[in-house]
Amino acid sequence: QKGRDLMEIAPIGGSLEVTGAKARLATLASQRQSLDQRYLPRHPRILENERETREARRDFDEGLARAIANLKANYEVAAQHLQRLQSEMVETEVQVRSLDKISVDYKFLEQDAAAKRATYNSIASRLSEAKITSQLENTTIKVFDAAPVPNAPMDRGTARIVSTSFATFAFVTVLLPLVIGILDTRIRSPFHVEGSLRESLLGAIKPLPKSASFTAATSFRSGGDAGLVESWRGIYSEIELRSRLAYPKVILISSCVPSEGKTQVACNLASVFAAHQRRVLLVDCDLRRPGIHREFKRSGDSGWTEWIEQPAAARPKVPAAVTEIEPYFDLLPAGRRIANPTQQIESLGRKEVLQGLLERYDVVLFDTPPATVFPDPLLLARSCHELVFVVGYKMIRAGTAHRTLQRFAETGVSKLGVVINRLPDAKLIRYGDYLGYGSYKAKYYKSYGERSPQAKQEA
Repeated sequence: QKGRDLMEIAPIGGSLEVTGAKARLATLASQRQSLDQRYLPRHPRILENERETREARRDFDEGLARAIANLKANYEVAAQHLQRLQSEMVETEVQVRSLDKISVDYKFLEQDAAAKRATYNSIASRLSEAKITSQLENTTIKVFDAAPVPNAPMDRGTARIVSTSFATFAFVTVLLPLVIGILDTRIRSPFHVEGSLRESLLGAIKPLPKSASFTAATSFRSGGDAGLVESWRGIYSEIELRSRLAYPKVILISSCVPSEGKTQVACNLASVFAAHQRRVLLVDCDLRRPGIHREFKRSGDSGWTEWIEQPAAARPKVPAAVTEIEPYFDLLPAGRRIANPTQQIESLGRKEVLQGLLERYDVVLFDTPPATVFPDPLLLARSCHELVFVVGYKMIRAGTAHRTLQRFAETGVSKLGVVINRLPDAKLIRYGDYLGYGSYKAKYYKSYGERSPQAKQEA
């Protein structure tokens, strides 16, 4: 109607018949231009081209007519379908309004049913109460003889009462704790170390005071609790007495399970060695959860893992990540977390790697993850000289600790002894002679250091 090309309509222009005829016409027109340049108008090839062009034009017109007819037929079908859908939509709207009305009526009926149900339940409850009351009033039970009131207290037997009380006291104070002590095989005293584990006791550490202004890892450096400070000195003395190896050496510090306090022992032992002017390097070997650098407020972005990954020819003897905590005390963090911790642990334990550290330091302390959870401590123990084993008070059974120490013994490392962590003050006092200087409370150290009144007057 507007005089535009019908090929712009997609169903017509996309018809295979129309597009094929159109392409054929274009090809014949191109051939005609080429033939006109070479032949006269009545040449047989030009006449053949004109005949093929008329056939292609006829095919194009017929295909175009069929495409238009198909489009009109589809349009009529779509119009009929649209009309049918419109009529169905009108009917559906009528049904929706009818259903809305039914829904409103149903809600009113539901509310009425709920009210009547509540009334019925109330009536049924009142009827049940009335039946029970009527049955109580019609009972035939009567009291003929009242119970007499005794004139004197009843005698239960003094001897029986005394024996029962004594038996109860003996069970609660003697038998019950004895049974619990037999069944409980956790390490909870110094006797369990030498009796159940058959290992030497290096010392015991009491829990931190509730009002402590220092952390567990810095209890020796801060000097805030004289008892804790003397305990660390006592452990250092036991290590010096029991060790048969000369400096320099590598000491491994490990435990059975997490949270037993091995990191606390490692940090404070490093401070004690430094206080005795031993050059000490504390290495964080827990590659899965490194955290020693946070105890000393240092950065843990880089550590010995990056140092190990360097080529052996270009790797320095001492990592660049070593930071000084105090004089004679350096810290080497673990660095970033890695996906192959056991491979890195074996690389750290190589002789050529440790040789560079031992040339600069007297003591290298390895703080490792728990030995019953990860194999890292056992792999590293093959390259270490001595072992300090930490057990938490009432945290590990003696059998588990004994099996772990046996596995360490198979690696060839020399066991210095066991440190009990968080042993209560009452047990420290009880086993004072057994534990040594580190077992008494701070007031004994303070009173021992004070001068007598007579000495003050003479001064």
